[in-house]
Amino acid sequence: MNKEWYYASGGRQMGPVSLAELQALAQAGRLHPTDLVWTQGMTDWAPAGSVMQIFSGAVNPYQAPTAPVAGVVDHVRYAGFWLRFVAAILDGLILYAASLPLIMLRWLVIGEDGEADLYVDPSKAWIDLSFNCVSIVIYWLYFALLESSAWQATLGKRALGLVVTDLDGNRISFARATGRHFAKILSGCLLIGYLMAAFTERKQALHDIVAGCLVIKKR
Repeated sequence: MNKEWYYASGGRQMGPVSLAELQALAQAGRLHPTDLVWTQGMTDWAPAGSVMQIFSGAVNPYQAPTAPVAGVVDHVRYAGFWLRFVAAILDGLILYAASLPLIMLRWLVIGEDGEADLYVDPSKAWIDLSFNCVSIVIYWLYFALLESSAWQATLGKRALGLVVTDLDGNRISFARATGRHFAKILSGCLLIGYLMAAFTERKQALHDIVAGCLVIKKR
């Protein structure tokens, strides 16, 4: 299915049009490299000159033929450490609230004095392990499903206007979101992995680098 594109010309939003129509407009000189364009999967409007496929057959005075393709991420702000930290706190609170029924059920099944019996009662140990596995699945699906959805963000990130993208600014797949989630184990073990978001060039934590992702602030 071909994507629908929109472009801004003369202060007016135009579209939807196909990519072929955009290329024709560029060839005719009616779409300039400085005009803004947008299509599904892009996190923000970007200059048409930064989307090489539009000007692949047209003369583009703003971009040398040998220049690399510039993704939308060149025109947005990377989310800093503290923004991401607040989003993580919000997500933690949301997940804790969602897990309360499971926590209460575990307490009812194992009992008030059950914690001490986990090491001597195999049945209670298996029950406890089952509850832990369910919790892991809930956390995994929360992050992987939401960050690979059309929102491109968990509820915490969405509240702060943050989205997760690939290195070209596009929506990530469920598989990539899964890899990013479990790569947080590395960030947590090394500790510095999370702090890397404070000083890396594109504000990437270790799990972002491993999964090839960015967290950006929408305008």
